[in-house]
Amino acid sequence: MAYAHWEGFVKDCISEYLTYLKRTSQPVALLQPGLQAITFLPLLKKNFDGGEVYRAMEVMSQVGSMSSRCFECDVESVVKTGNLDSKRLKQLLSITSLGYLDEYKTREKFIDEVLCGRRHRIAHGDFQPIEWDDLEEAIDGCLELCGCVNDQVVEAMLEKMFLSQ
Repeated sequence: MAYAHWEGFVKDCISEYLTYLKRTSQPVALLQPGLQAITFLPLLKKNFDGGEVYRAMEVMSQVGSMSSRCFECDVESVVKTGNLDSKRLKQLLSITSLGYLDEYKTREKFIDEVLCGRRHRIAHGDFQPIEWDDLEEAIDGCLELCGCVNDQVVEAMLEKMFLSQ
């Protein structure tokens, strides 16, 4: 249950962040590279098969014209992560131009082994004894990490950290 709260909260929090950027009509050219990539990804997926240089040049000319547009993305596809272990958290924060804070680095083992690992073992039918202390550790750690994500997103919005330097 702690894992479900962890994954759901992170996805919801980052979804709200991306929705805020869309709602405030941020110009793509002024955004951090990860957010620019989110905007351009559908164009690249649609047009580039990886093998033809002239096709790449055509895509790049379209990217240039898209730079003057406002930020747009399919929020649901961006936050779709599968199991939200530390590696996937780092990827999600990176593509949304949010940093992977020291708090996450120092809690990687907790994220991977306690939140994700226990959930994975239980979900796949493995015997996973849980003591009361284990439950408290999972809940307290989950809430602490969710607080870090929340604070980070709020700070990014208030300080306009989504803008390129």
